[in-house]
Amino acid sequence: QSPAMGMIVASFDNIGEPLVVGGSASSAADQEMIERLAALGYVSSSEVAAAAGSGTATYHLNAGHIMLKKGDLDKARDEFARARDLAPQFDQPLLGLAQVELMRKRPGAAIPFLEEALRLPGEDRRLLMTRAARVYISAGRQREGLDFFQALGAAGRSEAHHYTAIGMLKESLGDADGAVGEYSHALRLDPAVERALRGLYEILKRGEDLDRLASTLEGSLQVEPARVAVRAANWLALTREAQGRRPEARAILKKALSLDPADIMTLTNLGSMFLRDGLVEE
Repeated sequence: QSPAMGMIVASFDNIGEPLVVGGSASSAADQEMIERLAALGYVSSSEVAAAAGSGTATYHLNAGHIMLKKGDLDKARDEFARARDLAPQFDQPLLGLAQVELMRKRPGAAIPFLEEALRLPGEDRRLLMTRAARVYISAGRQREGLDFFQALGAAGRSEAHHYTAIGMLKESLGDADGAVGEYSHALRLDPAVERALRGLYEILKRGEDLDRLASTLEGSLQVEPARVAVRAANWLALTREAQGRRPEARAILKKALSLDPADIMTLTNLGSMFLRDGLVEE
């Protein structure tokens, strides 16, 4: 079921980002939020009644983030757990619980919360997929991650980010060919997935497969957001320079500046190319 227009119930992809600015107590706005969550099926009517007297999911979620900022991880965990009890189909409490474990430097303990969040219906949670892949890698549990994502499937989710996460895990295991296949699949579905683009760039550049790399990067020069197009242009320019096509490389970077005149990566690469080519005055 899709959230009603104007509702703040969508997932945030960055673990630990607060839903709203924390308040000091349960408010009318909190009560309205929990009632809307109930209408959308996130919580039951009995949980709404309980929340009226004991605080709402939003209140406990915000309290958890306040405790995180104070460094009180035990209290943060308790607040996120209360929010989870009130809204079991809402991903934010799960992400808060995962963040507590990550801040304790226990990535393995964060994994069950991330898996539960990714299994929830209704949202593709695209960037959470690549975040979860990084957590599996940090915990040294890449093969478990591969099993999870392959069982999860891509249907009804962001397929491009799903394949990107699998590519990250394969790359971490040293399966460069397998990672290239996953990243390439992701980019065919969505050429604006920056993590897939970066992974493919790093692998193909190491393997000196520059023609294939250039062809892939060219496919992402017109994408949105412009930030990804600028990154693609920079990597393409460096690839063309490695191929000996130096004037073309500089032209690509000059064009990238038209998209973002203040981009540090572009300015640095272009300035370095001018120096390497002896074009200091230009």
